[in-house]
Amino acid sequence: MNKFMTADEAVRLVRDGDSIAVTGNGGGIMEPNYLFEALEK
Repeated sequence: MNKFMTADEAVRLVRDGDSIAVTGNGGGIMEPNYLFEALEK
């Protein structure tokens, strides 16, 4: 099972009314900007 996906793939799973939490440990490991940009499309 692949545990990685693109931001565009991830936002296809989001439905109206869903809440999203973004966490990371810094150091460039987690880049939420890609997710936020995909959500704005």
